[in-house]
Amino acid sequence: MKKFNICSLAYVLLKPPFLTEKEAIDEAINSIKKATAIGFERISLEPMSVHRFTVVDALSLANNYRVPWFWSVIEVVEKCKDINDIGIGGVGYFPPSDLQAHNHCKNDICCNTLVLPFWSKTRELFSDDIRDLIIFSTPFISNYIELDNGDVLSIEEFSKKPQSQRRYYLKYAGSDVTKNWGSRGVYRLSNESSIGCEAILKKCLKASERGEIWMLQKEISNKKEIEYFDKDGAIKTEIRNVKYSSFYGPTGLIGVLGYYRNHFKVHGQNDTVLSYIVTD
Repeated sequence: MKKFNICSLAYVLLKPPFLTEKEAIDEAINSIKKATAIGFERISLEPMSVHRFTVVDALSLANNYRVPWFWSVIEVVEKCKDINDIGIGGVGYFPPSDLQAHNHCKNDICCNTLVLPFWSKTRELFSDDIRDLIIFSTPFISNYIELDNGDVLSIEEFSKKPQSQRRYYLKYAGSDVTKNWGSRGVYRLSNESSIGCEAILKKCLKASERGEIWMLQKEISNKKEIEYFDKDGAIKTEIRNVKYSSFYGPTGLIGVLGYYRNHFKVHGQNDTVLSYIVTD
């Protein structure tokens, strides 16, 4: 395969049925190291998820299976950190799964959250090089909010800040498709009054206590001068807000979709200008 420049990718399933949590961790670590030793160039760790009408679904409904814990995912990655090209998959399915790897302790809401490079509980597991590639994001799981400058504020303290200092989005980060769109799942907190901001945060905190996953993400605005064809075929030049969405496949970056609009909400509108950048 290397002779023909074909990149080999090994998928390693974390916690198939009938393994304990420790057995699943050990099996995944051994599989990753074995796959690397025999020449696989990339590894994708795939935490098991539960889809309806499958064997795993039946086992889960009978209380004979639980998806892996996030801490198990972390432990596998930590034990395999000497391997250069390892990623985490298993979340991009459609229809979305009913259950994915998660932590949920009945009396500890901090367990039911996303693992993110900026979160104080998991930050040390990620390098600054990783953080430089992505927008500041942190789980919203308590009455206290961690900001990108290191400040930790209560909901009330954060809501009282001027709108110019509340440039964050509150986003639903779960797999429920009835919430994962538009005004049901995204709130621009800098648009809200202090009272409105506090009400939204408290509402979503209650939802978090019921098991929903919400995160806070720093608002980043970029403007770019673009030249484009309007609907009449005329060439126009304008400065617009821009957003880029990157798409990846087994061998890396496939292409980038660019959205350009005068409004901060750039995608999915009639006046949005689109461009597609294809990699070599």
